Amino acid sequence: MAQSNGKGIKITLFVLLLIAIGVIVYLLPKKTDVVKNTDTETSTTVETPASDDKPAITTTAVKKTIKEETSAYTIDVTYPSVVGIPDKKVLASVNADLLSFSNNLVAQFKKDNSSQTDATDKSNLIALYKLYAPAHGIQSVSFDVSDYSSGAAHPNSYIATKNYDIETGNVLTLLDLCTSSATCLSSVAKQAQVHLKEVLKAKQAPYDSWAQDGSSADELNYQVFVVTPTTLDIIFNPYQVAAYALGPVRVPIPFAELSDVIKASYN
Repeated sequence: MAQSNGKGIKITLFVLLLIAIGVIVYLLPKKTDVVKNTDTETSTTVETPASDDKPAITTTAVKKTIKEETSAYTIDVTYPSVVGIPDKKVLASVNADLLSFSNNLVAQFKKDNSSQTDATDKSNLIALYKLYAPAHGIQSVSFDVSDYSSGAAHPNSYIATKNYDIETGNVLTLLDLCTSSATCLSSVAKQAQVHLKEVLKAKQAPYDSWAQDGSSADELNYQVFVVTPTTLDIIFNPYQVAAYALGPVRVPIPFAELSDVIKASYN
């Protein structure tokens, strides 16, 4: 009897062992399981061919300043020294151009305001910059400039922009972005005027002959622009499409509306 009991215990233990192994195997994670955690979740990126691969670039800027004061004027100009463009030659080219632009801005102001007037106030030049995140292969920089000559009714305030090809460092005009220089301005102007009407309406300003002329398909009307991830922003400076009091008028055009106009390399 004792022998029979011992055999039964062994069989029971063997069955329990099999059950335990089965439970462990069941609890092990399967290859098809997807485990998500809001703190650690990662996403898989499908690799594209190397020729089409344009890794994201993040740029920052070191603030540079040009300051000067005389009995006739004061100058306070800030400009960026860009950091983050991988190609050192391109980076040097971009920063050299930004420095040149700032120096020329100061030189022209000095030329126009070198002598003291009878007015009690001084002339002054103030410039502040904004560095945009690189988008569509382009690095945009804008400058808010206030140029005041002693005795004038108000400052000459305007926005200037610089746009660089992030792979070559070349300064880009609007025509450089387009597939056809012959039709570029007419295509962009057509879309810009549609959105300009909306912007002016929101500002309670008329879309009149002034606005039509200032936004017509003339290269001089489309020198000031910046590129964002979703839009091409045309900037019309004071007096261009409306009175000075309205300030610069910024008109964003969705890139989707310009897909047939903009080169594939910038689209």
